[in-house]
Amino acid sequence: MLNNVQLQGRLTKDPTVTTPGNSTKVLFTLAVGDDYVKDKAHFVRCGAWNKTGEFIAKHFHKGDMMLIAGNLRSYKPNDASYEQLEVNVTNVYFAGAKKAEAAEEPVEDFNQIGDLPF
Repeated sequence: MLNNVQLQGRLTKDPTVTTPGNSTKVLFTLAVGDDYVKDKAHFVRCGAWNKTGEFIAKHFHKGDMMLIAGNLRSYKPNDASYEQLEVNVTNVYFAGAKKAEAAEEPVEDFNQIGDLPF
């Protein structure tokens, strides 16, 4: 059976670090845009373990764009009678700057021949 997930989106808040047993687990929610409905987002719960989780906690913060890869896992929250899905993140990649930082980048004007960078 195939169980692969790849998502790109922005963190809704800073990742939360927990330490169940001898492991480290980082939980976060990723806001992923909808391809069919403009200005709609899906909020996906994600978890990453040990080194992957520590990397996310150190390098990613609220509003950061990220690309994740992993698989779906189900769990029962607090002994509930139902199950929820979570993406078990195995790989993570930087996918761009925050919106505020990207908007503040200066744009160089190379209108004159003497201003060309080469």
